[in-house]
Amino acid sequence: LYRYFFASSFAPLYLIQIILGTLTVILVFLTANKLHGLKAAILAGFIAACYKPHIMFEVAVMKSFLSALLLIGSTYFLLSAGLLAQLGAGVLLALAAINDGHYLILTPFVWHWMWWTQQGEARFRSIVIFTLGMLIAFTPVLIRNLVVSGELTLVRAGGGYVFYIGAV
Repeated sequence: LYRYFFASSFAPLYLIQIILGTLTVILVFLTANKLHGLKAAILAGFIAACYKPHIMFEVAVMKSFLSALLLIGSTYFLLSAGLLAQLGAGVLLALAAINDGHYLILTPFVWHWMWWTQQGEARFRSIVIFTLGMLIAFTPVLIRNLVVSGELTLVRAGGGYVFYIGAV
């Protein structure tokens, strides 16, 4: 896709990545503020803003720069109240798993956390809404993989082999 959208220059891509990286720092601040208060949020935001690998990945044409944004966004929504936030958390975690299949392993841990931090019907409802958000994000990938390969592959077909040979 890069050659279609950024054929003459990568400058617009770098600008988009810098904006998303800045949003990541803001979400780190907001999430830390929810969890530990303003002092911790300022420190966490400062550390995120000055973290050299984060700065480097913002201007490298790689998919890995998205992972931090998607994961911290999912965490922020998980800590927020409401079913729409749970839906958003599921969508963002699924997008992180589409970006890098290893993040799919976080799903049962999120379900477990939701079960133990909520009471009554809210437990079941939150888990279902979160899972629905994941399915919303995964459905186009499933359909595309079915059309292209004839198989229902959730994220990627070679993940097991890559894990087996130790390349991960």
